[in-house]
Amino acid sequence: MVIILMGILVGAVLGLRFQVFVLVPVSCGAFAIVVANGIARGDGFLRLVVAMAMTAIALQVGYALGSVVGSIEAARIDHGKASRPTSAGISGSV
Repeated sequence: MVIILMGILVGAVLGLRFQVFVLVPVSCGAFAIVVANGIARGDGFLRLVVAMAMTAIALQVGYALGSVVGSIEAARIDHGKASRPTSAGISGSV
């Protein structure tokens, strides 16, 4: 459960800052951690495979959520800049 929550949080942070190709090395690192943890706990092969799949899914869901939040935030910031009056639009001469 903790690994899934961490995967979602890490994926969300990555989604805010990086492009999708960052998921490949991060997933490999996460798989190594999951396998090491599973071996230390004495988990079987099937349990390791399920844990790795859940970790990959959590990273991808978190990345998607982070990307959506980043896109919404960028659109809101761009919209806010466009709606503000600027001094260049105000003419002093009549």
